[in-house]
Amino acid sequence: MVPLLAALLCAPSSAWAAPFPVKNHSPVFFGLLYPAADIPETLPDGDISTRADIHYSSIFFQEKDTGWNYKFDMELAQLTFGVRRGFGYFEGGMELPLFYAGGGFLDQSILDFHQMFGFPDYTGQREAPRNRYLYSVNHNGLMWNAAAPNTVTLGDVTLWLKRELLTEENAGLAAKLLIQAPSANTETGLGNGAWEYGLMVIGESRYGEAAVTVNAGIINPGFIDRGDRIPLNPMYLGDLAIEYSLMKRLSVLAQLSYVTSPYGAGAADLFRCPWQAITFGGRYRTASGRAIDISFTEDLSQTAPDFTVGLGVQF
Repeated sequence: MVPLLAALLCAPSSAWAAPFPVKNHSPVFFGLLYPAADIPETLPDGDISTRADIHYSSIFFQEKDTGWNYKFDMELAQLTFGVRRGFGYFEGGMELPLFYAGGGFLDQSILDFHQMFGFPDYTGQREAPRNRYLYSVNHNGLMWNAAAPNTVTLGDVTLWLKRELLTEENAGLAAKLLIQAPSANTETGLGNGAWEYGLMVIGESRYGEAAVTVNAGIINPGFIDRGDRIPLNPMYLGDLAIEYSLMKRLSVLAQLSYVTSPYGAGAADLFRCPWQAITFGGRYRTASGRAIDISFTEDLSQTAPDFTVGLGVQF
C-alpha cells in the first residue's frame, strides 16, 4: 500500500480535469462498478496524472417488502486513489477505493436542515437513535454480510482503457472499456464477488467559457454475493456536466447523474429504483496545474444516500 501511495503522490503532474467523480453510496450498490465521469481527451504518450478523492455520505433508509426486511443507518467515507497514463493513442488507468463506515456525527444537523428548509425526512429517520451504525438486510431468512464498522476496508479495484475517436478544436469523442476485479472481501459487506465489465462513450463540446460533457454507457455487474447470491441485470448510466470558468483559475460545475438499478423482479421495491442525483461545486486550479474540487451531491430519488460531500485533488 505504501509504495502505491508514494507513486500516486510523486508522479509527474498533468493539466487533466473532469466532471466530478460522483457515485451512488447506497449499501446495496457498495462495490458495484460505477465509472467516474470522464472527458474524451487522453493524456500524451508517457504523461501520468494522479488523483485523490474523498466522499462522505449520510445514509438512512428502511423498509419491509415481500421477502425483504432491511435497515441502513450509517455514515460512509470513501477515499479513492486514481492514476492514469498515456500510451500512444490510448490512455490506461486504475482506481483503488478505501471505505470507512460508522455511526458518524451528522444526524441531528441533517434533521435540523430538513426542518429549516421543508425537506422531507426518510421514513423513520427522525425517530431513530442519533449517530448509530446499523446495517441489516434479511432476504427470505438469509442475512447479508454487513459492512465492517469503524475500520478501513479495501474495495474492488477498477482498471480501464480509453481511446479518442474524434478530436476537434472545440469537441471530442472517446470510448472507454472498464473491468473491475473482485478484490474486496464480501464478508465485510463490500464488493459483490464478481468480475464486472463496462463500456462508456464520452463526448464534450466547448462554448466559450463553458464546457459540456456527456458520459453514457452500460455496466455488466454479474451478481452480488453477501451471504445471499443474487443475479444482477445490466446497469445503464448517464452523466451530464457543465463547467463554466469564472476566471483564469476558478470554475463552477453543475452535474446530473442517472443510473438504472441492476436489481430485477423479486428484489425490494427501493432496490429496483433508479438513482438520480444533482451535484454542484467548484474547481480551483493552482499555479502548478493542480485541480482542487469541492462538491455537494443531493439524492433526488430518496434511495439513499441523503447527500454526499466531496473533496478531490488532481496532482
